[in-house]
Amino acid sequence: MANFPNNERRLLLRYIVAFNGVIEDYMTEKVQFVITSEGWHDSFEDALMENANLNFVKPAWIYAINERQKMLPYQPYTVVP
Repeated sequence: MANFPNNERRLLLRYIVAFNGVIEDYMTEKVQFVITSEGWHDSFEDALMENANLNFVKPAWIYAINERQKMLPYQPYTVVP
């Protein structure tokens, strides 16, 4: 989770942990979601080669989960090429 202002990063981290998410500093095989406020980037393709289970999602997904206080499908928030 990079390229977020510090205050937004802290808020996202807090919400993720509150809903039993685990934060990984590095791209490991355990990572399922990459939160990005930007559009599709070529490096995402490289990451998918390493881990085909990755999903690139907008931070709006995390905010929506917090607002509704329940897990929501990530698909509407997916970042695609």
